[in-house]
Amino acid sequence: MRELDVLVVSDVFLVLATRNYLQDLKKGDTRIVGQVEVAKKLGKPVFLLIDTRLTPDEEKELKTYFEQNKVIGEARFNPNDQQSMETAVANMVRILKERKRLSEPPKYPIYVNAFEAGVLTTVISMSDKKESLKFVFDQLLKMQKKFREEAGVKVTELANGLVKLEDKDGNVIIRNKYEWEK
Repeated sequence: MRELDVLVVSDVFLVLATRNYLQDLKKGDTRIVGQVEVAKKLGKPVFLLIDTRLTPDEEKELKTYFEQNKVIGEARFNPNDQQSMETAVANMVRILKERKRLSEPPKYPIYVNAFEAGVLTTVISMSDKKESLKFVFDQLLKMQKKFREEAGVKVTELANGLVKLEDKDGNVIIRNKYEWEK
């Protein structure tokens, strides 16, 4: 797999922030600059492993190259100290695991039939608490899709914000799209 292909499928752009890396950025090294540009275009969050030998000015300059990316963490290491490097990597792994854990929606088991799912979806969509129920709402939308597939429902978008639902028996419903369908 090529370097840029790896960047495309990775969750995070990991930067080994050394003096040499900074010099390559400043010189316009096409390989390094290309990676940074691809990470920016893809909106990849950045994790900086920072060499403790960088001066504060060098560190500040290095960070300017990643201002358009979201820097999600930093860990410092001394390349002449194995323990320091291991600690920096352990800190990075801990921060990335915590970030992943926080980004995963909590799972709420929901056992409803198609009708109940429709009613709950509508009630939540009209609720002033819909943000706190987002994960439940998303699960309901997935269930709704599954129910439609099982029933052989074909969905067709029509003009003027209308949608046509047709089941395998030929029953047709034409209605306005719901807020969450737009």
